Amino acid sequence: MKVNIRSILSILLILALVIGTGFSSFGNDEEIVEPENMEESMELNESEEIKEPKKLEEIEKPMDEKEISNDQETNVSGELDDSKKTEDITRKYTVKYFIDKVEQKEWQMEGEIPIDNPIVEEVSHDNMPEGYTLDEEKSTILPFEVREENSIIEVHYAMDDIEDEFIPMVVGGLESEYYRDSALFPLYMHSTNNHTRAVFAWLYNGELYLAIGSMHNKPLQKVVYQGKEFLSKSANFHRASNENEPLKITSTVTSDSQNYYIKDYIPQEKPYWNVVNLGNVALVSPFTLEVRLQGGGHEIVGIDNIEVTKSILVYHRYGDERYGDEEPILDIKQSGLLNDDLSYNVHPEYIYGGMEYALTDIEVLHNGILQEDRHLNDNGNLTGTVEQQSTNTGLKANAIITFIYEVKANGKLIITKDVSGLKPGDKNKEFHIFVYGPKGTYTVSLKHGESEAIEGLEYGTYTIKEIVPMRFELESISPKTVSIDKDNKEKSVTVTNKRSNDGWFDDDDNKDNIFKMATTF
Repeated sequence: MKVNIRSILSILLILALVIGTGFSSFGNDEEIVEPENMEESMELNESEEIKEPKKLEEIEKPMDEKEISNDQETNVSGELDDSKKTEDITRKYTVKYFIDKVEQKEWQMEGEIPIDNPIVEEVSHDNMPEGYTLDEEKSTILPFEVREENSIIEVHYAMDDIEDEFIPMVVGGLESEYYRDSALFPLYMHSTNNHTRAVFAWLYNGELYLAIGSMHNKPLQKVVYQGKEFLSKSANFHRASNENEPLKITSTVTSDSQNYYIKDYIPQEKPYWNVVNLGNVALVSPFTLEVRLQGGGHEIVGIDNIEVTKSILVYHRYGDERYGDEEPILDIKQSGLLNDDLSYNVHPEYIYGGMEYALTDIEVLHNGILQEDRHLNDNGNLTGTVEQQSTNTGLKANAIITFIYEVKANGKLIITKDVSGLKPGDKNKEFHIFVYGPKGTYTVSLKHGESEAIEGLEYGTYTIKEIVPMRFELESISPKTVSIDKDNKEKSVTVTNKRSNDGWFDDDDNKDNIFKMATTF
C-alpha cells in the first residue's frame, strides 16, 4: 500500500509541474526541475491522513492571472491594511467621572490600549474637587481589562470626612424676608452654563446682595465679586431648604413685597436659591463673578459680562487730577428701572463731602455702547431712551450714566490795608493791590483799615504786590505768597504802608512862601 501511494503521488506531481509551467521547457532556457528526489521528500507514514489531491483548475495560477478581491483582508505581501491593522491591535475605552452620583459629562475622557495587553492600570484624578476623595466602592476597580462588551471605567468622587476650609460651616437658610432700599436689579449673564446663574442684585443699608440659583442641592462654596473673595464660612451665605422655597424681597421705599421662584429663572432639575450678602461694596455694571459650588460642576468661572438689565445706573465720580480720582459712587435714588418706554431723566449732584464740584464730563452707555449725545437740557437734566436688544436669555435694555466732576473753585483770600503816619488829608487815600494767581490777576483798592475778600479762587499759589503811591513806602506784605487748596481754602494777607516824605515836592502840607523885595524910590 505504501508503494502504491508513492506512485500515485509521483505521477500527479509530475503532471502538475508539466501543466503549471505550461511546458516551459519547450523554447525556454530555464532548467527543468527534476523529480528524481521528489519521492523521498513526499514520503508519508501510514498513520498520516491522506488528503484528496487538488483538481487541475484549483492549482495556483501565475501572479498576473490571479483575481484579487477588493474584500481581501491581506495584501500581496501578507501584511494587514492600515485600517484593519489599527482596529486589530488596539481597543478603545472611556473614562466617566461622577460627583455625588452626578455624571460630569464635560470631564469624559477617551483612550486606547494595545489588544495584546488590554489592561488599564490607572486613570487621572487631577480633576478631583477640593474636599473630595475617590469613592472606591462605586468606582471601577483598577487594573481593568478592556473588553468589547465592557469598555467603560467609572470614577466616583465623594465628600471627604475631613473638613476643608472651603466647605460650608455656617450657611444659614433663606431669611423669611429680604429688604431693599434700591431697585431690584435683574442681571444678564452670557454663559454656556445654564445650571448656575446670577439672577438679581439689590442694596440695603449700603450693602450689596446677590441672588444666585444653583442646581442639584449644591450650596455655594465661594463667590468672587470684582476680584474680592467671599467664603461660605461667613453667615452671609444663605441657601433655600428646597427647590420650591421662594425668595421674598420687600422694598422699604414703596412697601412692595413679592415672592420669586427659582424655577422661573432656571428651568432645570432641582434648582435652589442662594443669597449672598457681599457687604459694603459698590454695584457696578458690568461686573466679574466667579461662583464655586460644593462638589464642583456647573460652576461660574471667570465670567466678566454680568450686567444690570432693563434699568439705569447713575454714578458720580468726584475727583481732581491733582488729588487723584475717586471710585464712582452709585446714586441709589436715581438708579432703578427704566420707564415703560425705556427712557430716563437724571441730573448731576454738585455737592459731595461738604465740597462743591463742577461738572466736567458725562459718560453715557446704552447696552454697553458709548453714546455721543450727552448734554444737559435747559433744566440741567440728562435725558435719553435706550433701544431694546434681544439676547439668548431674553431682552436687554440698560443705561449707565457717569457724571464726572472736578473740585469747583472755592478758595478765599482776605486782604487788609494798614497805613501808619497818616495826616488828615490821607483819610481817603486808596492803595492799589494786585493778586497774581494760576488763572488770572485780581485787583483790590483799599483805604487804611479796610479789608476785602476775593472768593471763588482756583486752588493754587497766589502772589501779592502793590504799586506804592508818592509820599508813602511799603513796609511789608505778610505773606507775599499764599497757597490755597482743599484743606486750606481760606488765607489772609496784610499790606502795611507808612507816610514817608515831608519834602517840598512830595509833601501835601500847605506852606507859606515869603519873598523879600527891595524897593527904590
